[in-house]
Amino acid sequence: MSFTLKSVALVGCGNMGGALLRGWLRKKFIENIYIITPRQESVSPYLETNNVRWIPHPSQLDEKPECIILAVKPQVLGQILDDYQRFVSNETLFISVAASKTKKFFKTHLGDHVKIARCMPNTPAAVGLGVTLAVADPLLSAQHRLYIKQLMSAVGLVQWFDDEAMIDVGGAVTGCGPAYVFQFIESLSEAALSCGLKLDLENIQNLVQTMVMGSMTYLTHSGKPAAVLRREVTSLHGMTEAALNIIAGAEGLTELLTKGIAAAVQRAQEMSNDK
Repeated sequence: MSFTLKSVALVGCGNMGGALLRGWLRKKFIENIYIITPRQESVSPYLETNNVRWIPHPSQLDEKPECIILAVKPQVLGQILDDYQRFVSNETLFISVAASKTKKFFKTHLGDHVKIARCMPNTPAAVGLGVTLAVADPLLSAQHRLYIKQLMSAVGLVQWFDDEAMIDVGGAVTGCGPAYVFQFIESLSEAALSCGLKLDLENIQNLVQTMVMGSMTYLTHSGKPAAVLRREVTSLHGMTEAALNIIAGAEGLTELLTKGIAAAVQRAQEMSNDK
């Protein structure tokens, strides 16, 4: 089900805000988009689009938009939310894409009656292949959820949770996950160089990146679970098995990732307590 939104205000137009905006412009389901930011240079590339308008400060926005997307850094939110209290109503939905700030934080700043949802998209949203984790306040209606799904589906997959704590756990996987993939590419490239592959690091990284892209495409097209494909590639007593005995051993990749994800969740909880 697709529908048209009359007006959306996007607060902040950095990497994530810009990714969302480009997705919406591709899908063409919003009549009017207001970008609220003091930095005109971040908005300039979009102002030639007829339905995009730059608003330097929320006090200059006369209309009460259907939806306000908060796409600024978490540490900035506490400084700006007072300026948005006048928009709190039954008609306006607030969506935060800022990490770690809980629904309680927004109710403290905007009041108990604010209609708020938290969404955590990841960086591949910039190319329309993101994953967004979402949790809604009980005050939100089924129609609000449809709004959120349409807005966030413009940049990829949307996964709902009822438990807000899952945003931190899931975010440590899908939100931080692209960095894990990039680190894997770096580490595998450096390992290849250390083991004697006679190419420069840039060429090795190109090989590894192409291998990762090809493997993911193969996984998607095969319809098989990753574990099945891994077993198919791993010949008994062969090279791959020898490597995986180390990489997937008792203190190997799974153990490292478990510790890393736990550390990310702990940091998210610490950040949620920051003012």
